[in-house]
Amino acid sequence: MSGFTLIEAIVSLFLMLIILAIGNQVFGYMQAVQPHLYQSQEQEWSFFTIYLEEKLRNCRNVTVTPQGIAMELLEIDAVDSKKRSWVPLEVKKGKNDRIIFSKDKGTLIQLTRVKRVNYSIDQEVLTVNAVFLDGEVKTSRIKLSQIKAGKSISSSN
Repeated sequence: MSGFTLIEAIVSLFLMLIILAIGNQVFGYMQAVQPHLYQSQEQEWSFFTIYLEEKLRNCRNVTVTPQGIAMELLEIDAVDSKKRSWVPLEVKKGKNDRIIFSKDKGTLIQLTRVKRVNYSIDQEVLTVNAVFLDGEVKTSRIKLSQIKAGKSISSSN
């Protein structure tokens, strides 16, 4: 009298089968998507390092701290190429686990899913070390001797 009826047991088994079938599909989908996410993260990191190196070529007064990089970027007017100005540019951690390039006209998101990034200068080499949310660690080294060419580059810890 106090147990389940046959219909209640069949309905609960049917619901459990549906939940297991959906769970199996979700698990299979996650396994299929994971290599694409890894490849996307690789591309994102490559674009970040190339973009950073390109910006370092056209800047002055670079200051590197463990939290970010500040510099003045040379901007050439699109209409009049003789008009040139220096605008501040920062590479820093933004909201929602992102690394952004921030200047007076807005921001550009470069890296997503980032837990921590450290910047350092040692013997004319800028080292960028990033730890992503999935635990993967990426490191890039940019030789400043090729980029420097009269720029003042300093490090503050």
